[in-house]
Amino acid sequence: MSEEASIRNLSETILSFNNWNRPQDFEAYVLERTTDIKEKEVFKKIWATAIDFDNWNTGSLNDGSDKAIALIEQRYQLDEKVSKQIANAAAFQWK
Repeated sequence: MSEEASIRNLSETILSFNNWNRPQDFEAYVLERTTDIKEKEVFKKIWATAIDFDNWNTGSLNDGSDKAIALIEQRYQLDEKVSKQIANAAAFQWK
């Protein structure tokens, strides 16, 4: 499976997460619902980008979220809605 196909499949799973009472479960939620090894690898790269210290070490959570969204969109060609969902979950890691 190509990285593009993996990203398309992952986007659906990412957008289906709605348990914002427990945002710390986001990563596990996506990985548990992803059966393809390639998709898991792609998600792990995306997640590592989102939670990278450099995104969150200065400014506010909004600044960190904006940095994470920009990087995710640039590196993985994810649409804005998916990127925001990932960045929102990542922000809770830094709260």
